[in-house]
Amino acid sequence: MTMDSNSNKDYNLNITDYSSDESDNGLILNNINKLNNDTKLNNNSMKNKLKQSLSLPSLSGGSNSVPNSPTVDHKYMQNLNAATLLMKNSQQILIETNPPSPSFSITRPVYNVSEFNRNYIPNETKKTTREKVSRFVPDVSHTAWIKRIKTFIPITRWLPAYNIRECLIADIVVGITIASFQVPQSMGYALIANVNPIYGLYTAFFPALMYTILGTSHHSAVGPVAIVAGLMTGTTIVEVCDDLKIDLVNNDSTQALEGYKDIKVIDIAVMISMIIGLYILIFGIFRLGFISNFLSAHFVSGFMTSAALHIFTTQIRYLTGVHLNNYTGMLALPKVYIEYFEKIRDTNLTAVVISIICVSLLLFFKLVVERLVQRMGLKLPLPIHLFIIIGGCLISWAMNLKQEYQIDIVGPIPDYFQSPSVPKFKLFKYMWSRCIPVAVVSYILTLSVGQIYGAKHNYKVDSNQEMIALGVTNIWSSFFACLASCASIPRSSVQEGGGGKTQIVSIINCICIMIVILVLSTLMSDLPKCVLASCIACALASIFAKFQEFWSYWKLSKLDASIWMITFLGVVIMNFDYGIYLGFGCSLLLLIYKSQRPKTYSLGSIDYSDIYVPISKFKRARELDGVKIYQFCGPLNFANIQYFKKELQIRSGVDVTLIKEELKAMTPRNSCFPFRDTKTSKITKELVLERKPNLPKYIIVDCSMLSYIDSAGVTTLKKIIQNHADIDILVSLSGCPVHIEATLKNEEFFSEVSSDRVYKSVHDAVTYIRDCERTIGQPIYEKNTGVRKPISKVLTSLSLDSIMSNESNIKTNVGVITKPFTPSPLTRCPDSPRSILKDSNSPRNSPLLTRSGRSQFYGQRKPGAILMFSGQLFGVINSGHFFQIIPYFWI
Repeated sequence: MTMDSNSNKDYNLNITDYSSDESDNGLILNNINKLNNDTKLNNNSMKNKLKQSLSLPSLSGGSNSVPNSPTVDHKYMQNLNAATLLMKNSQQILIETNPPSPSFSITRPVYNVSEFNRNYIPNETKKTTREKVSRFVPDVSHTAWIKRIKTFIPITRWLPAYNIRECLIADIVVGITIASFQVPQSMGYALIANVNPIYGLYTAFFPALMYTILGTSHHSAVGPVAIVAGLMTGTTIVEVCDDLKIDLVNNDSTQALEGYKDIKVIDIAVMISMIIGLYILIFGIFRLGFISNFLSAHFVSGFMTSAALHIFTTQIRYLTGVHLNNYTGMLALPKVYIEYFEKIRDTNLTAVVISIICVSLLLFFKLVVERLVQRMGLKLPLPIHLFIIIGGCLISWAMNLKQEYQIDIVGPIPDYFQSPSVPKFKLFKYMWSRCIPVAVVSYILTLSVGQIYGAKHNYKVDSNQEMIALGVTNIWSSFFACLASCASIPRSSVQEGGGGKTQIVSIINCICIMIVILVLSTLMSDLPKCVLASCIACALASIFAKFQEFWSYWKLSKLDASIWMITFLGVVIMNFDYGIYLGFGCSLLLLIYKSQRPKTYSLGSIDYSDIYVPISKFKRARELDGVKIYQFCGPLNFANIQYFKKELQIRSGVDVTLIKEELKAMTPRNSCFPFRDTKTSKITKELVLERKPNLPKYIIVDCSMLSYIDSAGVTTLKKIIQNHADIDILVSLSGCPVHIEATLKNEEFFSEVSSDRVYKSVHDAVTYIRDCERTIGQPIYEKNTGVRKPISKVLTSLSLDSIMSNESNIKTNVGVITKPFTPSPLTRCPDSPRSILKDSNSPRNSPLLTRSGRSQFYGQRKPGAILMFSGQLFGVINSGHFFQIIPYFWI
């Protein structure tokens, strides 16, 4: 083979350029990467494409073959080997970066319930009467009593294990920090409740001590809270004062109802604490902590946001210096703003200026300074509230704000603890119903705080023990003139974020509060109320931020967002108690609605594997021709059986009632048995069903997502299977959990429906159907033709009587059988849809297609069989084909 010098030169230059130019080398790598992305190509095809990208001549000869030159051939082979090595390395990198997914292959029999229980005998453990009674007999051993004491008094568990070196310093620092801004907040919450600020300080002291002993949460800061101790207590006080004719503004009860002239405002507030403590304690004793599970997060968020708006409204009078009346009941919140705008000319500009300065300083330190400090590593908040209070007291004392500028001040504050006194229970009949929402909200806040930080720090918070602890805390504190108390979310977050480990933080906090009451309380008598109102308004900023949660709920679920908005508007328009009832009722109705109408899906197979997923969710999921797989994701009970049947009809496309009406309309009037498997009824059924080519032959109900089923649900499944069997559609169950199987067994489901038709998984049912279809020469194909195979031609849809008629051809796996039909002695009849309603061990379920087999069945002379045979025989005689089948029934 020869080549001229010019071509040889050009070829050598081509090789040289390719081996020296860096851009061309990059082109080689790019081409190799493109080739490696196609994992289906074999090595030969990859080499050919690589040679084309290199513009190398082919090795097969021809005009473009390699010249017969040792030098050129050596360079050519060297270049090719280098490129091949690059290709192999890139393949290895591709394999290492994209490892194949693990796979498995399992070969096992198809299991239905009866076959599975026969091979793997289930455990049937039945407790004896003694074992059942022993559950209710208390253990009185010494160990059991020690355990009960530690459960009821949790401090006996964590205090002996307290690590002084690791925890004490952090707890002391956090306790002092919390006390620095709890003092002004507690005094402000007392103002919301229309009582002296000293009672707010009492509430910051006594409840925390008792909760430290009985509480299970290590990070809950229990004390006065704006919603409970302020808003809800204040609203209840206003309502009770109106009922008893007590002057709330002047705390004068001289004009009160007879027998209540000795009642003061603080007596009503203390009685609220006693009543909610009794409610919560009784709930805890009867282990009713699960009730909190029915209070959804969107309901609580909507209530807290609307409560924050109520609290801010109560502070308008102090922020602006406008004296406003107290309103309760329907439209109380709008009435306050209407009166405020009517009296806006009475605004005290000095109070407004002081409020603006205080709010600006608080927000600046909270949004700017604290963030800078946290970036430096200090997690504790700055005690700016304490500095604001000290500055307000000094300015008020120096400038004599009350006399010169008519600024409302706190007034005299006692510097001592009151002696214990019994609450006045004669107020109970006026307050018991009004305290129910107060008890519910206080428990919700306490439990939610405990569960949040318990999950974060991996310790258990007992909901029932929290009820007992909160109930005893409020009962105990009511003897010391305290307001209603619960866990505070802002203070608890500071306690956890600042590094507090245990409830020692609350003890340090109580010590600081005690010092303030005994030493510093008299110095705060000149504190302007607008300063306290500014502290409260800034503390509500985090609650107002919950407005954003509405939009997040709206994006997730419109129904959940509607509960948020209903609760919010209910509290704003109808007051907090009716708003809570409305929101809670709607939340329960939504829960019932969702449980009554759970999700349903039509399932399909992914690439014909054993994975079945909703067709609407996955593009590659495909249905099998003639098979519908229906999944119901929820409980099946009396409340949603109609929804279950409606969704089954929609998903399967089978309207049994309509098909039966068509069959009844086409059946001769002289036939008394329109659904018997006589020749006439079969022909009629064929005509009706062939008009509906999209009807399935099999329906599989996936029960794997059923959480519960009652007797009404079991009855519904029986009727569905029976009704579909009448129109030659086989309904099977699959994936029933163990408790569902137990319920079916207890409800005698398997006495009417064979357990052979309840499979362990969807794939078991599909595999069985495929096997049956292959046995009679009717394999299942992908649903693409839209043509229904006549049910009458499939042996699985025929009963004994239709097999005995010598009309119509029957397809089997050995070809086409023409009349007259002569069954083989070894041929067995697969189960018909109707046969699943019989006993699986009965000869009728799968009889031999021989004369002896039929004689054996009818020779039993059972009343049910004789009645069935008599009815079918009457239908055949009535159709005029009696003499054609007489030879098949002689015995």
